[in-house]
Amino acid sequence: MQANDPQSSGPGDSSSPAMIAPEHPETGVRARARAERKQRLRWLGDFLGDDSPIVRAEVRRQLLAAGRTAVPLLKRAAESPDAKVRSRARVMLGERARRESFRRLCTYVASHAIDLETALFLLARWADPELDVRPWRATLDNLAQQVQKLANDRNEELYRASALADVLGRQLGFGGNAGEFHHPDNIHLHRALARRRGMPLTLSAIYHVVGKRAGIRTALLPLPGHVMLRLYAGQKSVIVDPYDRGKLRTERDCRAYLKLNGLGYQQAWFHDASDASMLRRQLLNLQKSASVRGRRSESRAAQTLLVLLDRNPHARVKVG
Repeated sequence: MQANDPQSSGPGDSSSPAMIAPEHPETGVRARARAERKQRLRWLGDFLGDDSPIVRAEVRRQLLAAGRTAVPLLKRAAESPDAKVRSRARVMLGERARRESFRRLCTYVASHAIDLETALFLLARWADPELDVRPWRATLDNLAQQVQKLANDRNEELYRASALADVLGRQLGFGGNAGEFHHPDNIHLHRALARRRGMPLTLSAIYHVVGKRAGIRTALLPLPGHVMLRLYAGQKSVIVDPYDRGKLRTERDCRAYLKLNGLGYQQAWFHDASDASMLRRQLLNLQKSASVRGRRSESRAAQTLLVLLDRNPHARVKVG
């Protein structure tokens, strides 16, 4: 038989039937499972516009349980000409994004050394999953540049440090918002930056992270119900109240505040607070906000975060 005879294919001929590897049973099973999942997702998508509350609830449950695999279908449905399908898909995409943001937040709170700025932006993304934090970090950078510019015009060290309160409080008007004290707008960092209004802890945190960028040493003072800020200049320091537009406070003023609110003196309240302890306070603020607004699931989620933070070996939060 000649070498070019079609029937004389040698062992190196890849087209030989003997060289075709049989399909591995597991590969076939996985392929069929993927096909079945895709078919089930398509079937669920067909029922997104169903009028039955029972059907809608089951479709929602299964699509959310499907995780990332359901995202392409939901994104297509979010552009559907059917208003009901479009609306329900967008709601589910938003809910999925919030769950993903919450998972990232839980991971950070449970296992990382806490940086207050990072933690507060993660909290903000839990509230607004589509939030891009880069413009807000740029805003903080810009505020720090304004502070540095004023500080550079000053000679005395403590006077230089006070440029932080002068710019943010007196020039730009960052201050407290007495109305709806526990509204999320007063708690979340990006919203307080946008409105220049917030509760004491959030405003103090803004001063703190801007001061760090500007090379000014600061520390948060954990007074009960009213966090303040200490500005350092070498061995000297002063206390300012970001809630009152950076107004100077003496320790005597702070003691008077404690007495007015029926609180005794604790030296720890005048020591520099850790980032982890301030995150704990902010989580308590969010829990209170959720409770006031009747958001039980948010309140439970905040409690979960508190438990995770207290168990974090890197956080070292002293409770009480």
